[in-house]
Amino acid sequence: TSPISRSFQGYRRASGRVGTRNFVGVLTTVNCSASVARKIAERFPDHAYSDDPHFDGVVALTHSGGCGTPHEGEGVAMLERTLGGFARHPNFGGVLLVGLGCEVNQIERLLARQGLERGTRLRTLGIQDIGGAKNAIE
Repeated sequence: TSPISRSFQGYRRASGRVGTRNFVGVLTTVNCSASVARKIAERFPDHAYSDDPHFDGVVALTHSGGCGTPHEGEGVAMLERTLGGFARHPNFGGVLLVGLGCEVNQIERLLARQGLERGTRLRTLGIQDIGGAKNAIE
């Protein structure tokens, strides 16, 4: 008998992991950047990419924490692990990490603690660094 040929319609990531979807995720370090993340995602409506079978859309994943969180402890550690897990998730072909700039959960700290590196798959955006919400959304 001949060997069975197997295939999988998915997306092999550089890490070796495989995703079943191909989204761009807009993640937030703090609740204060949630509205900006949602507005960024809204600029890329799903119907605009309905002809592209290799792109599923842009999704904002926000949370209500981060501001006023103690610098150490289980609260910030859990937030960091959660965001790190989303950033590495194979269903994201790309991730934009959006921070305000004054929160405890700073982008640089999150990247370092989660072993994440900026590159073609992971970009970061500081709202205060770029001149405010309007500039960040644009």
